[in-house]
Amino acid sequence: MTEAVTATPGRRLAARYILHERLGVGGQGEVWRAHDPERGVDIALKILQPSPGRAADAWAALLNEHESASHLDHPGILKVYPPERDCGDLLLPMELAAGGDLRRLRGAGYLAVVPVLLEVAQALEYAHERGVVHRDLKPSNVLFDARGRAKLADFGAAARLADPGQGVEPRPLSPFSASPEQLRGEPPAPSDDVYGLGALAYELLSRYPPHYPNFDARAAQRDPVPPLVPAQQMPPQLGVLIARMLAKNAKERAASMRECIDALDASLNDTLSFDFETAEPPREAPPRERTPEQGPVGRAPVKAASASPAPPTPGVIDGQALWEELRQSAHPARTRLEPIRSGTPRVLLLLTGLAAAALAAFVWLPRYARVQPEAPTALVNGAPAAGGAAAAFSAQRTVFDSRLAALESRGAGVWGGADFAAAKTRAAESVGAYDAGSLTLAQQRLAQASGLLAAVERAAPAALAAQLVAGERALAAGQQELAAQAFDLAARIDRQDPRAALGQTRARQLSGVLPLLADAENAQSERQYARAAQDYTRALSIDPKNAEARAGLARVNAALGDDSYARAAGEGFAALGAGRLEEARAAFLRARSLRPDGTEAAEGLRRVDAVTGERAYAAQRARGQALEAGEHWGEALRLYESVLRQDRSLAFAQQGKARAAARLKLGESLQTLIDRPDRLASPEVRSAALTLLQSAQVEPSPGPMLRGQIARLSALLPEFDKPVHLSLLSDSLTQVAIPSVGAFGAFARRDIELKPGRYTVIGTRNGYRDVRRDITVSPGQSAQTVSVVCSEPI
Repeated sequence: MTEAVTATPGRRLAARYILHERLGVGGQGEVWRAHDPERGVDIALKILQPSPGRAADAWAALLNEHESASHLDHPGILKVYPPERDCGDLLLPMELAAGGDLRRLRGAGYLAVVPVLLEVAQALEYAHERGVVHRDLKPSNVLFDARGRAKLADFGAAARLADPGQGVEPRPLSPFSASPEQLRGEPPAPSDDVYGLGALAYELLSRYPPHYPNFDARAAQRDPVPPLVPAQQMPPQLGVLIARMLAKNAKERAASMRECIDALDASLNDTLSFDFETAEPPREAPPRERTPEQGPVGRAPVKAASASPAPPTPGVIDGQALWEELRQSAHPARTRLEPIRSGTPRVLLLLTGLAAAALAAFVWLPRYARVQPEAPTALVNGAPAAGGAAAAFSAQRTVFDSRLAALESRGAGVWGGADFAAAKTRAAESVGAYDAGSLTLAQQRLAQASGLLAAVERAAPAALAAQLVAGERALAAGQQELAAQAFDLAARIDRQDPRAALGQTRARQLSGVLPLLADAENAQSERQYARAAQDYTRALSIDPKNAEARAGLARVNAALGDDSYARAAGEGFAALGAGRLEEARAAFLRARSLRPDGTEAAEGLRRVDAVTGERAYAAQRARGQALEAGEHWGEALRLYESVLRQDRSLAFAQQGKARAAARLKLGESLQTLIDRPDRLASPEVRSAALTLLQSAQVEPSPGPMLRGQIARLSALLPEFDKPVHLSLLSDSLTQVAIPSVGAFGAFARRDIELKPGRYTVIGTRNGYRDVRRDITVSPGQSAQTVSVVCSEPI
């Protein structure tokens, strides 16, 4: 067991992280929003304070989570930083994802669910390519950042693809989404995540995971998943795909995550063959009419494995579910099922008056059958008044869910504080009371939750003002990332607020303003007021509301004083910074007439002449643009170099040279791989080729030549993933092995398939010299035969 973590707002951990607010609490620790001054951004900080006997296991778990996630640099995977120790605390810093998690899409339509599933599948495909299997896919482990992008999180249960025969270390698992192979303790495989993704889709579309709420580990390994009953209409093709992903036999599932991506994409476009007008709408049965095989309908799911004292706080981390995972052994023992009893004494009194047969049906039979998800009272309470009250409660719950979803989308998980967390807690208690048959208590808890939501809604203007102030403060301090975070959250709180939109624009432009302000300050400290005035003016042209630039320009003008020469020079540099060349020339000439030896006037005129000269190179500029459009990058590079030899200050030539050099290098690299495809046999070269293709594909306005190179290289790469047949011949005495492939033992003939590449076949035999055969397997070649026999005695 672990001790309570005693973190408080404002506390500094590891002499670095400053705690702001708690995001989640669990049996093993807490998760806090913290500021990391070294990175200059807010992060999510997992804090564990294990007992001495569990410290080593807790530290190993954090190391495994970081080890699994740190090698995965993908926009759809939450970044995890190295774990740290601070006295008795164990810390795991993580990327902050402030947009809640995937649970908010339970029961949504497939047009909202499938695009997110595609993002998750792409992240999983990337992880599988790097040998990592997630093995814990559930809605609380898919987070959203402040911009609404999905982030796959919590690699605490992840495992690397093991070699055959390697032992499997026990990991925590979530029973409803664990594959049959996981429940049996088998080694990790990508098919585990195919099953997990299917379970995730099942839960989002139907509101409940497979086998909910009556989970039995042995039955889950044997019995098919109950048919998916979507909360809203969906294409039949999508249901077929999910059923296939949830097949008990891993060989019957999709072979890879890429196959899942293609099938999900096809189902998303299946609307053309899906008749929304005539398809039968989904029916929600009242709770009293459910069968044991059906999950509860029309309410938020309640975790069957373990009851949590409070729902997870939205934001970055899974909260309760993140910390209190249900751990399953390889062969879990069957738990004794007990009947669910109602919490309403009045109904229990009614039950005591039933006949002995009814009593046996409602009390004793559940001990030997699946437990009904509802209390038996729901089966006898059929009065019209109760039905009307239940309908009113359902309508109130629908309104509450709509308000809650609206606040979630506005980022209330970040700024809603204790009221927002308490509202979700009361809502969960309302669901629990309704499930126990106490409609009155359910209505009371829902009313309390609605009142708390109203308090959060009233707090939205203050939260908006606070984020706007924080953004302005970050802008003034030159902290671009903090400013962007604050204004992005402000825009979520009120999408119509012009101040938030303006702040987002200013935060994006800050990278262009900061160098100008720094240069202006340096020039001012060196008493080069003309240069400082020009830099401040240029900064204000980018961000007219920048207070530091306005104050700096005022200081520079004050330093110039009433000196006519200084005023004329200042006007000239200001006009030059704004691009008004004739006005700048007139001001500098006026300043030179007042002080013929003035350096500022001479420098100003030189700069005006330089800009004017750049305009005189219009023909060379046009020629360079034409060469670039024709993809003659070598000629364009030579042209720009020639112009720069005449005047190195010409910006268009500097930029053109850099652009032409980069495109020339890119084209040559692509052509080298196309001309020598044999180099693609090396995995390192194929990886470099993929990176090169990605760079080529994002080039703006690619011409026919570049598009052709991309097409040819894209066609070559798949050939090196197709295996080639290889026959190994031996004498049944020599032990044969291929490093990185496997050991084949002794045999007379063995047929295998290898991907194109270079391999070394090694033969060993006691008392004989080893034999090594270096072979090259080329794509598309016919069967190759290699003889490996140790025949030379030692």
